[in-house]
Amino acid sequence: MTDITNRSLPPPKNWQDFERMCFDLYSRLWKTNDADMNGRRGQPQAGVDVYGTDRVEGGHFVGVQCKGKDQDYGGALTEDELRAEIEKAETFVPQLDVFVVATSAPNDVKIQQIVRIISKDRTKMGCFEVRVQGWDTIQQLITDHKDVLTKHFSDFAPLDILGRIETGFAITENQGEQTLTLLADIKSQITAIAPDHAEAGDPLQARIIDAAKLTDDGAAHAALLVLQRIEKDQAGKISARNLYRLRSGFGFAHIAMGNLPAGIQDFRAAHAADPDWPNAKAILAIAELLAGDGASAFEHAKEVIAVDPTSYHAAAVILDTAPKDTTLDELEALVPAALHDRVDVQIGFALRARKSGEIV
Repeated sequence: MTDITNRSLPPPKNWQDFERMCFDLYSRLWKTNDADMNGRRGQPQAGVDVYGTDRVEGGHFVGVQCKGKDQDYGGALTEDELRAEIEKAETFVPQLDVFVVATSAPNDVKIQQIVRIISKDRTKMGCFEVRVQGWDTIQQLITDHKDVLTKHFSDFAPLDILGRIETGFAITENQGEQTLTLLADIKSQITAIAPDHAEAGDPLQARIIDAAKLTDDGAAHAALLVLQRIEKDQAGKISARNLYRLRSGFGFAHIAMGNLPAGIQDFRAAHAADPDWPNAKAILAIAELLAGDGASAFEHAKEVIAVDPTSYHAAAVILDTAPKDTTLDELEALVPAALHDRVDVQIGFALRARKSGEIV
């Protein structure tokens, strides 16, 4: 599904926040109650910031070094730094079974190869195993733990957005029965901030899309301010297509901020700016879905699919709003075959099949 696992979380801004986040993350990965932060600032820590018993991997005693306490926070880990951290961790008491260097820098294939060789040689000698986990790995681990994601990325997590939507409007009723796939599909829409890609030769389009992506990065208020500035600067001279992009950007920002009525209004205005474009029609279908008019959303989404069989936005709306007596075979026929391999589409099929009692 198009969700938080497909998005880039920004690393914490300083090493103190990174260390606290690592404590929360690893204590949950280890499923332990004995995780602790080692000492306090200024005390010798033997290269270990967080330690505890990994009760998932055989009760191993694990130490984590949150790399980047000095001026190099966020900088790439070098082989010399890695070996120096290992040497310090050798003095930790009691002896570690596993030593992890966690870094906010991106994963580095060269360092990963080096650490595999070092770790293999060490385990042959009965010494602790060594691992390096860069930010690409860490953020994937974070997305498996809702409480860590919400605590440390509260302005970013779409889980919070979904919570606001759940309390902001009643689940759509489709012929008297709750539409079970609604929230999953809305999540797919919200996390797809820019439905089209920038084309060469249109710098304004690129500016609008970049501004809209601020919402995707957890800065919806900033996105709204930048988009409003663009609207003011370009008053009276913006193309219909870019006006659509601008207003749909307003809509996603408002929804991320919990203002569902404003978001719906923005989406309808986006459609009105360029009503014949399939992407604009898909936005209108989403607006109708959010407003609770499933029948209208369904019809609009079918119109989009008829002219643009690549529109997964429209496919998601179809999956959510198809009449309750639609069979799985009929539903699969409504969604273009080229989209069937998408995970979010497969989940939509499965949810509808479960709802109707069909077996998939």
